[in-house]
Amino acid sequence: MSLRLQTAMALAAAILAVSLAVGAMVTHLAAERLETDIGDGLAELAFQMADKLDRDMWARSSEVRTLTVIDDLRTPGDPERARKLIDALQEAIPTFSWIGVLSSDGTVLVASDGILEGVNIAQRPVFQEGIQNRFIGDVHDAVLLASLLPNPTGEPMKFVDIAYPLRDADGVPTGVLATHLSWAWAKDVRRSLLQNAAQRSEVAIYIVAKDNTVLLADDATEIGTHLDLTAIRAARETGGNGWTLEVWPDGETYVTGYAAANGHQDFEGFGWTVLTRQSTAAAFAPIDSLARQVAVWGIGLALGAAALGWLGIGLLTRPLAEIAATAERIRQGSATEIPHFRGPREIAALSDALNRLIDGLRHTETALDSMSMAALHDQLTGLPNRMALESYFETAVPRAKRERKQVALLYIDLDDFKPVNDTLGHAAGDLVLKGVAGRLTEIRRGGEIAARLGGDEFVMAVLVDDDAARSEAGVIADRIVRAMLVPFDADGRTVSIGCSVGVGFLPADAQTVTELFERADSALYAAKEAGKSGYAFAEDVHSRGKFMPSNKSLSSGS
Repeated sequence: MSLRLQTAMALAAAILAVSLAVGAMVTHLAAERLETDIGDGLAELAFQMADKLDRDMWARSSEVRTLTVIDDLRTPGDPERARKLIDALQEAIPTFSWIGVLSSDGTVLVASDGILEGVNIAQRPVFQEGIQNRFIGDVHDAVLLASLLPNPTGEPMKFVDIAYPLRDADGVPTGVLATHLSWAWAKDVRRSLLQNAAQRSEVAIYIVAKDNTVLLADDATEIGTHLDLTAIRAARETGGNGWTLEVWPDGETYVTGYAAANGHQDFEGFGWTVLTRQSTAAAFAPIDSLARQVAVWGIGLALGAAALGWLGIGLLTRPLAEIAATAERIRQGSATEIPHFRGPREIAALSDALNRLIDGLRHTETALDSMSMAALHDQLTGLPNRMALESYFETAVPRAKRERKQVALLYIDLDDFKPVNDTLGHAAGDLVLKGVAGRLTEIRRGGEIAARLGGDEFVMAVLVDDDAARSEAGVIADRIVRAMLVPFDADGRTVSIGCSVGVGFLPADAQTVTELFERADSALYAAKEAGKSGYAFAEDVHSRGKFMPSNKSLSSGS
């Protein structure tokens, strides 16, 4: 074999080896990082679904409980008036497929649209359990209502029951206020979350019952089947969320996120597990594309190098050795670029091409860094998300301990935000949420964090002096409340809302971050109970057994 051919072949092999070595390293690092980002994203999506389901069930239960104190429903002397109240509630909250007032013997006295009036349903759990105490029943098939309610989809109708006893002035049960919530509500929640996760292709959400029965799935044929997955067991054992790589019954491997639906406030939950999954083929498609690009670049450069070697053996021998040595140093991290050689144009072209390859790989790595950053921020508002908040606490808690300070958590929930979405639309609501984020960012000081948890819930975490914790946190909470009272501009329309704030301290009120969130959430609930646009301290709520207002003057705008 001629020296000319040997040189061309050797040069091609060397360039291809360098390209593949660098490409393999970058591809491996990218695969590890992307796998973690996708898994964390699916775990967060599962948590949001579980949290939304629990909060919605608690809200519907609270609404039904509120109706039990209305005299027209407790003692429906005027059935038509009672029916109008029920129909108005059903129109306001279409999730309620059926609402009825039952007598003490289980006969339906008044019902939405008159359905089942006069029918005795004493044998149904909604009466047997509801006559004694609050009853929230798990998903079940429609028994009496399947043929009486409209069903445009033709799918089997399923309901969730909520019932409360109706009592007279002496507290004696006189009947039951019974409701059926359409299971389509859960599908709407899933659809909303998947729209926000549109950047992740082929993502599916499952709801699994306590007995491992599939309650909700994209494929209707999977509903009613049983799943036995590691992700389900992990969710129940930990009571939290996470992700894993798992082979599903169809034989395919999926990145699987999971979260336990643990209930909310006084709603204990049904023991559901929410699963989110994405096939590894779809999840890791960018890595496959990157590997192909690296291979194409490597092959192209190898062929170019072979041609140059064939044409200029004498000129190439010395600089090629230097190029190979520099490429090896780049792989090891001790150099940053291939030096530009003066002399034959082929040598200069080769060194420039290698630098372009390295730049391209660096740009790819930069893009992956951007993807990782996106995983830590809320897509709508740009604020840090729950994952970023957890990372903040990992450093803030030890720092507060060293500096003898308190970590103050301000749990923020917007007042009167739901009517904005209902009347002006979600686009206007999104503009308001962005405005809220902007004002929180203006209030936030250096070293502090303002984050969005989801929906209309935000938090701000700050470090405050131990001996002035309440006053410092109170000033910040007051600024937040006042800032939200200033009307927002939503595409030319003025929107007025407010916010309530619950304040907790670590370690004064809690010993762990999880407990800190619980204390601040309780304080937020107390602030809501006391009236809108105010704030409360967890210490007042838990030490005195009831809420002691911390900002009475705010409601008057002082």
